[in-house]
Amino acid sequence: MFKVEDFQNYGKEQFETVVNSATTVQNGLHAIATAYGDYTKKSFEDTKSYVEKLSGVKSLDKVLEVQTEYAKSAYETFVADSQKIATLYSDLAKQAFGFTRSKREGDDHEAINRQFAPEFRNRLDAIVSFAHLSVDVIGMVVEKFVLQLEAQLADREVTIELSEPAKAWLISHGYDEQMGARPMGRVIQEHIKKPLADEVLFGKLKGGGHVRVVLVKDESGVDEKIGFEFVEGPVMPKSEVPAARKRKPKSGGGGSKGPAPKGPLVKA
Repeated sequence: MFKVEDFQNYGKEQFETVVNSATTVQNGLHAIATAYGDYTKKSFEDTKSYVEKLSGVKSLDKVLEVQTEYAKSAYETFVADSQKIATLYSDLAKQAFGFTRSKREGDDHEAINRQFAPEFRNRLDAIVSFAHLSVDVIGMVVEKFVLQLEAQLADREVTIELSEPAKAWLISHGYDEQMGARPMGRVIQEHIKKPLADEVLFGKLKGGGHVRVVLVKDESGVDEKIGFEFVEGPVMPKSEVPAARKRKPKSGGGGSKGPAPKGPLVKA
């Protein structure tokens, strides 16, 4: 059944979307026009400087040198500004079509109520909305990656301990609201796996050991980054080989490698 209220709400939402998109397109076009203007101004100044240099040259070698420098500079300027303008166009397209739109609570229920009839909605057992991952869940993802790394280094007799400040740093740098926990693997690869690989092969963990992942100050002394503390002491021993895998001593003499067959292999 057609409802006037639903049509009014739908029209209002579409109107707000159009207004926001128009504002975004206007700002994006203004940024692109500014970039074009800057490129034109810089190109004019470079050409003017090239003509002035060329007018004062008296030898052919110097002319070729000036021309080469101008061609190289013009090409580099063109490539840099082209990439900048292309990025502006790409951002404009994303914003205009709503890919970077902020989240709105209740959009899923509004869409279901607008799309499906009440008879169909009445047959639904439940409507499950998938929210963003919480901090606790992201912390479990971090622990999972660290446990996997520790399992990979078990043969090297290396154990890993993750401090709470380092865990919080990994959560803040490895989680994105739009991408989820996908960047976490790259963050751990860059800040934990690569530095530990050097220590395992050539450094303090060459013969095994225990390492604690902590936060330390960077070179500037302002920001924090992932660091390591190498704990001295005995390495956690490996588990013994199970008894089923141990070789049993051969019983009796002779060269028999197994039990004798009970009957002939081929019937007469």
